[in-house]
Order: sequence, then structure tokens, then C-alpha cells
Amino acid sequence: SVYGRTKLEGELAVSGLLEKYFIVRIAWVFGLNGKNFIKTMLNIGKKFETLRVVNDQIGTPTYTLDLSRLLYHIWFLGMTVMAAVIVSCNLHLALRLKRSRRVLDIPDSLLPVYVTAAVPTPCIFGLFRPAIYLTPGAAEDETVLRHALTHELPHYRHCDHIWSVLRSFCLVLHWYNPLVWIAAKVSRADAELACDEGALARLGESQRGDYGRTLIGLTCSAPISDLLITATTMTGSAGSIRERIKLLMKRPRNTILTVTAVILMVTLIVGCTFA
Repeated sequence: SVYGRTKLEGELAVSGLLEKYFIVRIAWVFGLNGKNFIKTMLNIGKKFETLRVVNDQIGTPTYTLDLSRLLYHIWFLGMTVMAAVIVSCNLHLALRLKRSRRVLDIPDSLLPVYVTAAVPTPCIFGLFRPAIYLTPGAAEDETVLRHALTHELPHYRHCDHIWSVLRSFCLVLHWYNPLVWIAAKVSRADAELACDEGALARLGESQRGDYGRTLIGLTCSAPISDLLITATTMTGSAGSIRERIKLLMKRPRNTILTVTAVILMVTLIVGCTFA
């Protein structure tokens, strides 16, 4: 049948694209609840002495309890492996930072600031004792240092060091779901956009160009950030940096006009709703 042929083609495509894969075949699923083929046959057998069925279909009934147990073990194994990988990556980074960092005295800083070669880009790392970590190059350049600190402090105010841990927790639970991975990536990108906006609000409009050049310079010397690491990052992929630079080059619209338009829109919606 077309149904069987397309299922086979899908399995062959998976086996051809991946070296390691796991295919679960199910057919004629039945369980204690609801209607299914097994219950139908049993009920017909109780009512009639002779059963008349088609003989051109072959299948192996799958019990829902057996299927759920199998899928649970697969999910639990994947969750355990993902949790072990994330914990290992972050413990390794924490040990590297602790061994290589040196204190950088920044007056009136909300967080401790360290200089280390263990990170490729300025970041905040630490759940209970967060700190700002700067690369040696960023610490030596006064402009880059100012931009990095101004960018990382909004991360702390937005609790991004906590949100990054929650993102990792979601990836552990939903390791099999590509939509969750995409959501984690988009969430991280949105956090960077919000910090860019916060940084420019403190630096001033005249610093847009210099701030953009800082981002480009850090991206050229830093690899793509890893979703498994719970540190915030000032950089990202080439595509995300390109998008951030485009937004940086756009002048903000008049705030008063924007707020007025939003108020008028809300008033119109409320009026239409309760009229």
C-alpha cells in the first residue's frame, strides 16, 4: 500500500542520513481504554460463531503499556546523557575559570570582575555567585572594556544567568524536541538584543558605531556560543551578529509617538470589546 511504502521510504531515508538511529515500529495500537482492533475482534467473537475478516493485511498489535514503557526508557536514557553532558561542560568551565582568573578592580561594580583566557568572549558565569569574566584583550582596551561591562550588567539585572540554567533544564527534559532547541537559541538571541538596547541606553546614541565595531571585533576572535554552557555571552553566530548590527544602525523612533499610538490602539480595542 501507499501507506506502507511511504513508511518504508521514511525509514530508509533516516538510515541513509544518520549513522546512529533508533526506529520504533508500531501497528494496530491497543490498550485498556478506547476503541481498537483487538477489542473489536473480541466483541465480534462473543456475538458471532464465525469471524469474517480480510486476509490481505498483516500486522503486529502493539500494546500501549509496552510502547509507553519503551518510550519512557528511551526518554530517560536521553535525559540522563544530556544532563551529564551539560553538568560536565559547566563544571569543566568553572574549574578552568577558577584556576586562570585574576581580579580586575572596577570601582562601584555590581559584580566581581575577573580577567581570564579561559573564555573567548566577555560573559557572566555562576548561578549563586555570578561574576563577570573578561578576555585579556577586552581588559586591555578601554573602549572594549567599557562596552563589555555595560553589556554584561543588563544580563545580571535581567537574571539571564538564571534563565540560562532554566534553558538547560528544558533541554534536558525535551532533548528529543527540535522546537525546544530552536526556542532556546531564540531566547538566548533575544537576551542579547535586550542587553544591546540596555547598553546603548547607558552609553548614549553617539556610541552606536563604536559599540557595533566592538561586537564585530569580539565575534571575529570568538567561536559560536554553545547552548550547553550556562554562561551569558556578548557574541553569537555570524547571522545573529549581523542582525544585531542592523538593529544597532537603526535610529530609535520617537518614544512619545510610539507610546501615544499604543495608548490609542489599546483604547480602541477596549472600546470595541465592551461597546
